Order: sequence, then C-alpha cells, then structure tokens
Amino acid sequence: MIRIFVPRVVVLFLLGLTACPYRGHRIPRDVHSIAPLNSEYDDINMAAPPQLDQFVWSTNRGTNGGTFDLWTASGTFFDGGLALKEDGQPHPFEPSASPADEFGPTWVVHGKASESRWSEDAYVVFSSNRMGGRGGLDLYRVDPRTGRIDALDKLNGPRNDAYWTRTRTSEFFVSDRAGHGLDLFEVVRHADGRVEIVRLDELCTNSDETALSATHGKGGHTALLFASNREGGHGGWDLYYAVRKNNKWSKPRNLGARFNTEHNEFRPVASWGAILFSSDRPGGKGGYDLYRARAPQLK
Repeated sequence: MIRIFVPRVVVLFLLGLTACPYRGHRIPRDVHSIAPLNSEYDDINMAAPPQLDQFVWSTNRGTNGGTFDLWTASGTFFDGGLALKEDGQPHPFEPSASPADEFGPTWVVHGKASESRWSEDAYVVFSSNRMGGRGGLDLYRVDPRTGRIDALDKLNGPRNDAYWTRTRTSEFFVSDRAGHGLDLFEVVRHADGRVEIVRLDELCTNSDETALSATHGKGGHTALLFASNREGGHGGWDLYYAVRKNNKWSKPRNLGARFNTEHNEFRPVASWGAILFSSDRPGGKGGYDLYRARAPQLK
C-alpha cells in the first residue's frame, strides 16, 4: 500500500475555511511554530478550527512514533503564539480512536458555529486504514457529540482515498485510484443522486499532488491549497495553490520561500486569515511540527 501519511511518508489532509481576521490580534507575516501543540514526534494535518479555539490534528505521540491518531486541544491565538486553556491541553480525540491510523481531519459546520464546545451541526471528516474499509485509506465522518462514525461509501474505492475538503459549492479529495501516484479529484453530485468523481488533470503531474484543502480566493473564487513533490520546488514537498475562475483552473503556483524550504512542507490550510501547515524543518520539537503564518492573497 502506498504510504500517504507523513512524507518520509506521503500525504496529509485538511479543510480550508474562508480567510478572515483573527479576533483580537494581528497574525504575524513570518512563519512561526504552534509550539503548544507540537511534540517530539510527528504532528501534522491540523484542521481549520471552526471557532478559532478548537484544534484537531494527527499525531503519533500516543504510540511513541507508531500509528497516527487524532488529538485535540483548545486555546486562544495571540500575536505570534497560542495560549492553551487550563482544561484544553492536548489529548486524544476519542470519537475517532482505533488501533489503526487516522489522518487529515476536516471540520464541517452547517450554518453558524455555536459558542459551545461542539456545534449542533459540526462533524469531522478524516481518513483511516481501519478494518472494514474498502481499500487502504478510506474516508469517514464522525459526530463528536455521539461518537457515530459513517464511511463515505460513495467516495471510497479499493485504493487510498483521503483529504476530503469542500467550499460552499464544491467538494474535493485526494486518491491514487488513477494508478499513477496521488492526484486531486473533484466530486460532482447530480440531482438524480449520481456521484461523478473527476480527476483535476490541469493540476496533476507525474509527481504526487496531495495534502489538499479548499478555500475561497480573491473575488470569492474556489481555491485549492495542496502539497506536491513536483519538479521546480524549493526541495522535498512544497506548498502550492490554484484558483478556479470561469470554470478554468489557473496554473498551480508555489507559495514561495516565505512558506517553503529545502525540507518538507505539507498540508496547507486556510484558516481565518492564516495558513496552517506542517514541516520537518530544523528548529522544531522533533519530526513534523505545526506552523502558521499570515495568508497571502490567493489570486
């Protein structure tokens, strides 16, 4: 099975919410570590928090570097940092727990997020290679309040499917179902109930495109953020984006040296005016760490 987890590893997943300013502080332009969430192990795949203060990501700290689980914490961002709440220290996200790997959480919120810990209409989509699936990694959704888990059967295939994400009007995910590495796909849902899965040929190469998240760029156009090991990058895995205007995708653009290094950068997610991502660059606590910086205009 293709390993699509961390890139010593390969894949990481997340939702991007429409960018808007963080409350009460200015987001630093330069990349900085989200230190209170990081560990000596790998911390990846942070989901864009729907209420700014509820964080979910993938880590292998609980297994001392073995399988990945979803963990959660709560806190408040301030200029250049994150202050965890007294009762919000990192701990396992129990509703999704299993002996297998869990990757790429994506928050989904219908309507306005409530001020309670979990919105009445909030759930988390993630990928897992747990028993009972159709292939390697399959897509699931979990209700954090009840713990109910349902497979996204209309999307899952016999290979690896991960990093489901959406905007208000479009739906996407990553898969190796085409047979030549990891690619980006769009989900087209028809009025008669049919589901069509379309490879985004304009954005894909003979290399891997993965770690996908969706948001809205300048002018409200759909934008995709993703990681790729294609030629022409800064080294290893780099962060890219593309924007769809008038039903046509722009050529993918590298997010540049402000985000990318000669090391590996993964899982870019647009979140309330910031880009969240993972990297194994020097200076972290160990393995992959979580970082953020002020988001550029996606145009």
